[in-house]
Amino acid sequence: MISPPIRPAPITASWPGRAAAMIAVASALLHLICLAKMSAGAVPNAIMTFMILGCLYCAHHLWTRAANQDWALLAVMNLAMVCVHLPMADRGHSHHSQVAMHAMTQATSTSDSAWMTGTLAVSCAEAAIAALVLFYRTRAVDVTSAAIDDNGSGTKTVGASSLDRHSIHG
Repeated sequence: MISPPIRPAPITASWPGRAAAMIAVASALLHLICLAKMSAGAVPNAIMTFMILGCLYCAHHLWTRAANQDWALLAVMNLAMVCVHLPMADRGHSHHSQVAMHAMTQATSTSDSAWMTGTLAVSCAEAAIAALVLFYRTRAVDVTSAAIDDNGSGTKTVGASSLDRHSIHG
């Protein structure tokens, strides 16, 4: 009698993935509020809408499975967000691209600048957490020899499937 193939356990999210997903939803809500408050034009509004969808995409994947590629995407998106928003955090001393930034920062105050600085700090923290999770999950992986894993369907996968089965428990 032939036994059925052994399938790996499904990837499930742990508490860090769910916490990061909640922060991603909060980021989507912040972008939605900014979109409702601003009338910056078609291109900035389209970019803002794209960012809202990107935040929700990340949140969904972090909530449901929190695989390594989801953590990597979270880190990259947060670092990109910091790079884009950093010039807006200190508007009084920034002299680069003031014409382009004017559309995004029409009616701002000191409290808006402080709020932007706070959200950038949260974004940096989230990117650091994502990097720590990836380091924790992959610290014992030997990258010099790619392990070939039979996934039960007759096809072979290289490396990544074994990485994604690790999770952080707390």
